[in-house]
Amino acid sequence: MDKRTKEERLAKVGEHMEVINGTLVWLKPTSSRVVKGRPVGWVTGNGYRKASFNKVEVPVHHLVWLMMTGTLPEDDIDHINKDRLDNRIENLREVSRTGNLYNTDDTPRGSNPERNVYYRGSQHSKPWIVRVGRGSGNYYGIFTSKEEATLTAVSVLQSKRKKHLNDSI
Repeated sequence: MDKRTKEERLAKVGEHMEVINGTLVWLKPTSSRVVKGRPVGWVTGNGYRKASFNKVEVPVHHLVWLMMTGTLPEDDIDHINKDRLDNRIENLREVSRTGNLYNTDDTPRGSNPERNVYYRGSQHSKPWIVRVGRGSGNYYGIFTSKEEATLTAVSVLQSKRKKHLNDSI
């Protein structure tokens, strides 16, 4: 078994690959299946390109980050323009997991406004409540209509999204 760390195994990645217009391509073959000039790796079911180098499977955007900065990311790497195959260094930034989840077209769990709007029962004059997140500080009011509560939830979620993205820059 190879006892080298991931960083040690990936140390020579720059000798075998280069980034051309946001695409990582092979410079020299490492096996019979590798063709010089072809894109590195394969596209996964979730839309990211992944590669195997020196018995380490790693997302291609992490390899690009390593080649351009000299270090593997400690946190997530975010595609600023949301294109998971655009690995130009100017489109990549290191962010927290939360910041990365906020920069998506998909609806991350807990960001669907209606998931944050709860019905308290018809016995209340304001039966709709808005809660976003966990713990204290997650209560954002009670409302007479679901629509009004949903608008508040949307506003709170947009504010939280902006805060996380700004904190990640």
